[in-house]
Amino acid sequence: MKRNHFKPLNVLLFVFLCALVESCNKQTDFTVFDKNIAISNAPIYSAHDKRFLQVTNLKTLDYVLVHNLSDSAMLSTTQAVLGKNSKILQAGKLISIYFYTTNTSRKIPISRDLTHALSIIGKEENGLNHYYFEKQADNTFKHIQTLHIKLDNLLSMDEVRMLHFASTTGTQLPEKSTVFELRSSQITLVPPSTMTNTSLMKTILLDLDRNKGYQTIGLYGDELYRALRKDDAPGKGNCGNAENCPPGGEGTCVPVSTSDGAGYQCIKGGGGGCVTAELPIVIHRMNFRTRTPINFVAIHSFRDKFLSKSLAGKKYISYMYIFSQFAKRDINSINKYIAIIQPLQESITKIMSGNHTDIVLTKELSRQAKEIIRSHREVKDKDFQNILNIMEKDIDRLTGLNKTRFISEFENTK
Repeated sequence: MKRNHFKPLNVLLFVFLCALVESCNKQTDFTVFDKNIAISNAPIYSAHDKRFLQVTNLKTLDYVLVHNLSDSAMLSTTQAVLGKNSKILQAGKLISIYFYTTNTSRKIPISRDLTHALSIIGKEENGLNHYYFEKQADNTFKHIQTLHIKLDNLLSMDEVRMLHFASTTGTQLPEKSTVFELRSSQITLVPPSTMTNTSLMKTILLDLDRNKGYQTIGLYGDELYRALRKDDAPGKGNCGNAENCPPGGEGTCVPVSTSDGAGYQCIKGGGGGCVTAELPIVIHRMNFRTRTPINFVAIHSFRDKFLSKSLAGKKYISYMYIFSQFAKRDINSINKYIAIIQPLQESITKIMSGNHTDIVLTKELSRQAKEIIRSHREVKDKDFQNILNIMEKDIDRLTGLNKTRFISEFENTK
């Protein structure tokens, strides 16, 4: 993110303007649901960069943090939203309140009309707890019991986005929206957690009525996001090598040999677009390279145009992201992931554009997939193991079927 640097004249103007008010860093109040809430620090504004917006087909996704709020300000805010008799008010110390809104501007006030859900983090005797509320037809907010979950950490940005988009109506994410976080003075000004609250993520992803945010998982400063920043834009972008092909450059992805192994680079003037990538950075850190490009465009199309159209497909979208939470990252496991990339992408191509007689799930692909499943049997999580059982049974049932029968059997999966 680029930093703004003041020129000398701007500095003088800034100092002069500050002299006209009581404090440069003090804002007396802002409005939440028509109630003025006292704050001591000006809001901090941030937004996801253009590459994130291109990947998700969003125009804006802003994040506004109001921090260092007093206990009384946090209490007043909660009362304004939920009423004075809400049980959450007795849930210990209020740490953070997240307002998930379709505000097209970062500017406060936060209105009830544009807020579709909110999260409240409370510090209680058993640790941090997450409370989630969805707006109802009568404009009140209902506590969703299934998302009342004990947290291991503060919310990560993935989790904030999942909760933000979880209850939005329709099939598409809102093009413009804003998340507001009101944070208590009890916690310091720190960036969002990078740790996963596994129970929370599993609950959201397995709730087929509340998983529209899956499109944004892994798109905030982690390995997958860095890979997607380099790719996924036909005709523009770079393919695994930012130095050779800066963002926005034209070029073609070609296999190359470099000092640190084989990979893909974007060659300018090649006359084509860049739609491939090397495996995410986590694999690079272990000095692995793969000659098989990952076509994120095709994978996203498969997710959004095939899987999201059926109940079974929606379940597998959830399974995919839950699997990523538990995926083993030892050398043997990574070798298995690398080996399955090409046959898996060939299978996706058959579903999306192949002949009706093509065998979608071959015996070899079935063997590779089941080997990965079996290697995760030692993970001690009941829900995850149930998902592995379902996946293994589906693999046995669908192996060897042609495209027509595969799609019919898959979409009729209960």
